[in-house]
Amino acid sequence: MASIMRLADLLLLVAAAGWTAGTLPARSEAPETPGNRSELVASPGEQPGDSDIDWRQLDVDGFTLTEDMPPQVLRSQRSTPAASGAGLAWTSHDKADGSAALTAKRSVSSLWNAQVGTDLTVIRQPSPLTASELAAGRLATNAPPSRSSGQAWAAVTAPGLGRIWDKTALEARIDPARDQTMLDTSLSKSLPLSDGRYALTLRNGYNVIQQDALSVPGIKGTRHHNTDHSARLSVTDTGTSLIAGQSLSSTDNKWLRRIGAEQKLSDGISITGAVSETPQGPLNASLTAAFKRTW
Repeated sequence: MASIMRLADLLLLVAAAGWTAGTLPARSEAPETPGNRSELVASPGEQPGDSDIDWRQLDVDGFTLTEDMPPQVLRSQRSTPAASGAGLAWTSHDKADGSAALTAKRSVSSLWNAQVGTDLTVIRQPSPLTASELAAGRLATNAPPSRSSGQAWAAVTAPGLGRIWDKTALEARIDPARDQTMLDTSLSKSLPLSDGRYALTLRNGYNVIQQDALSVPGIKGTRHHNTDHSARLSVTDTGTSLIAGQSLSSTDNKWLRRIGAEQKLSDGISITGAVSETPQGPLNASLTAAFKRTW
């Protein structure tokens, strides 16, 4: 009787093993090795052909994928470029005297459009200078650069005060090569006329330049200031602007008047003509063309 019961149990175990092998996928107990890896690769006759693959699943417009995205995902993707654009921005161009001008700036606050940066002048082959030549280069305003130098600056653009003026601009600049500290302020007011066909812009500016004492006997620190008033009448339809103003400098101690006109020819191209008084007496006339492109 006992042998019959053991035989019945053995038959049940064999039947259960056969049912499990038929319902579960086969799995090799041996680990995958370079020797038996070929056993897992399907034969060429079992590989699916191109006709068995539905390539239409890849024919999807990438722009339509964003329609089903949650709003929070779309907002995070749109804010990513703005965050990356808040970093340090570099611009460079070569000058006619052989030097290179580099400008690096960074936005500090978007509330008042505050920026900090530096303007660098790089000389490719600097030449040694004596102490007197170095001092003369610091005092000259239009001398060609003889060595690499740089200026650090900070600029802020803020709103005005009610109906008195619209915009306030402040800029501070430090030039270690010339031992100069500059501060420039301006207040401007824009008035639309004749339903926007004309625009009148009034501007008052004040500039202070502090020249520190140089390490040369007889040269002391000085301070110069300049006041400027200007009015600009712009014609919206034709792109023509008429400019009139006057300036007062502490070195000249008298008002110098000027008039001019500007004409925009096309996108980024303009021509400006001006006639201004000089401290010596004769008038100074100029005609300039400018091209400006932002990208």
